[in-house]
Amino acid sequence: MSRTPLFSMMCAGLLACSSGSSTSSPSDHASPAAPAGDGAGGESDDAGTAATSGGSDEAGAPAGDPYKTVFDAVDKASIDKLLNDATGGNTVTVDGASTRLTERWSPAGKARFRAFWKQYFTALGMTVNELTFPIPNLVGETTGHNMEAVLPGASPDSVVIIVHYDSVGIKGKETQNPAVDDDGSGLAIQMEAARIFAGLKGRTNTVRFVAADYEEISDNLDGDVAYVAYLQREAKAKGFKILVASDDDQTGWSCWDEDVKLCGAKPPAANSTFLMISCSGDKKNYAYPELAKGIAEVAAAYSTMKVTAVCDGSGDTDHYPFWQAGIPGYVIEEYGDNPHYDDTGNDTYKTINVQYLFQISQIQIAYQAKLIGLGK
Repeated sequence: MSRTPLFSMMCAGLLACSSGSSTSSPSDHASPAAPAGDGAGGESDDAGTAATSGGSDEAGAPAGDPYKTVFDAVDKASIDKLLNDATGGNTVTVDGASTRLTERWSPAGKARFRAFWKQYFTALGMTVNELTFPIPNLVGETTGHNMEAVLPGASPDSVVIIVHYDSVGIKGKETQNPAVDDDGSGLAIQMEAARIFAGLKGRTNTVRFVAADYEEISDNLDGDVAYVAYLQREAKAKGFKILVASDDDQTGWSCWDEDVKLCGAKPPAANSTFLMISCSGDKKNYAYPELAKGIAEVAAAYSTMKVTAVCDGSGDTDHYPFWQAGIPGYVIEEYGDNPHYDDTGNDTYKTINVQYLFQISQIQIAYQAKLIGLGK
């Protein structure tokens, strides 16, 4: 993703650029039942093995609130394991063979990742579709491959949870970039959400988990455009609605950890906020303020973090083709101007703040559960 610098984005007027709960620094959340694997550089279980959940115990939610239950089910150790599984920090077993997923740029590297992703979602009981589309020969192939895992709800009307899995890097050294934050962090959030949602009863809407190809490698979001076109055809043929697209973008790097100057002239309290974009702020006027309001309400109810709402019409990541098709959508991102992604080639695990990623994940996954709808 070639992101517009944070401080040139326009503030979303609805939330005055900052919504949610208090600005006090978030506390650490223990994970009482950690999943197998040991984080960076460790050995991981089979990619299809689901982790045991655990999480925080924040006050303020009513008893019996299913969305607070989801918030609490997000597991920090599971997020860390999934991040390392997906980006080469752990050895994983895929189709019976041990491997490390160290890059997602070459056709072979992407194919290994797709096999891992398919295995994980299949093990959760979902139908997985590999959706191909034509692409110019940029990295030695003329076919792109989107992945979709479908988790049925009571209604076929669909919530799309989308990330991209392809990556780039320094020219000529693309396979040396593990792309841990962009978008390994988003992949970890998506896979953790799938683990939790697959075990929930009473899902109202169908969930479509999507890993898009050619968001990074091409300049036109080709994989995302192809998926939106496919899904619109499916919706028309089968008579369901595409309700919303929720984009898990890079959310693991902390500007406060690296250099507070990267957080802007008046930085918020350390690791207390992240970005949410649901409007373009330009003449195209894509705007879905109800989504910004909804995630801010989740943050206020369950977390000490705030949501910083901004507008960005640059059209540089997975949610944008949904906007172009008239479908509501939004993307979340870390706060600040990250120098470690895309063609910098320095997008490694050492730049990740797992606690920051975890707390963002709790809010995002709980809000995604609200978009899906859960019976009590």
